[in-house]
Amino acid sequence: MAQAIEENDPMMEMLTDALRAGPGSPQWHDAVAKVRADHPDADEFQLLLTARQHLESGKQYRAVRAGAGFSRKLFGQIEADLVRGSNLPVATVVAVLAGIVLVGLVIGIGFWLLPAGGPAKGQIEDLDRLLFVSPVMSVNIETPDAADPRWQHAGPLRLIWRDGLRPAPTGGATKDFVGGAIVSSVGLGGDQPVSFEVSIRQNRPSADLIAQVFVTDRPDFSQDLAVSSHELVWMIHDGNARVVLPGGRVDGKALKIEPGRQPITVRIAVNNTFATIDAGEKRLFAGPHGLSHEARYFGVRFLRRGNERNDAVSIQSIRVMKP
Repeated sequence: MAQAIEENDPMMEMLTDALRAGPGSPQWHDAVAKVRADHPDADEFQLLLTARQHLESGKQYRAVRAGAGFSRKLFGQIEADLVRGSNLPVATVVAVLAGIVLVGLVIGIGFWLLPAGGPAKGQIEDLDRLLFVSPVMSVNIETPDAADPRWQHAGPLRLIWRDGLRPAPTGGATKDFVGGAIVSSVGLGGDQPVSFEVSIRQNRPSADLIAQVFVTDRPDFSQDLAVSSHELVWMIHDGNARVVLPGGRVDGKALKIEPGRQPITVRIAVNNTFATIDAGEKRLFAGPHGLSHEARYFGVRFLRRGNERNDAVSIQSIRVMKP
């Protein structure tokens, strides 16, 4: 066939035009009909591609380049021919289809068994269903200055109980924030779920007084602010509540806390991986807490600056509970 093509320039031109136009075009069908006369059993793609190789490497009429849409037409035609005339054994086709169905069935059962939203939502729902009714430790409101080895003070800002826990009066203004905290001295293992519940009353918003409820796995408190290097924090500042994750990232949007005489309960529930944080009836956070699985410590903290009075925010009760 190659010799005939070389000696027949009109044939070369017809093949070139067919290759430019691509499968399905009139030029393609005319060229295939012409070439197939000598090779009735040959594949039409192979016939024309062989001609193309000859034209580009031997005595060519003109260079052949695929026309617009050639690749799309070629692979489309190949796919259609495979569907129409697949030579795969029936048993192989059935086995492949059965495998696909089996994989889809396994995936479907997995999604059916998992709670909506995946394993994270399921574990958070499990945490929500727990009833934390057994006290582990609490701060004695009546005699807060009494020695209690389960709690300790951290930071330079002194705290007193006077109609709730609050910063002690200071002798002068401070330009920067200073902090004081009450934190558990005994760490609880991260493998047990616990709920840290703190009752807080906001009398008025303040930009110079911050109250925080926190859980930390590193009780390495700084000397100026009584802040540890890795902690999960709920805080209220200037009337807005926020959540700060270990590493310092503020999560989500601020929640406005209205001032009033009635306190709200801040509840941080944690298990080995997940935590939920609620303030009253409002949820601020639910997700991985990022704390280690080692011992965890629970505390409350005040940060204060300037001439701010100590009556803006007070803490009414502190307790750690387990199911």
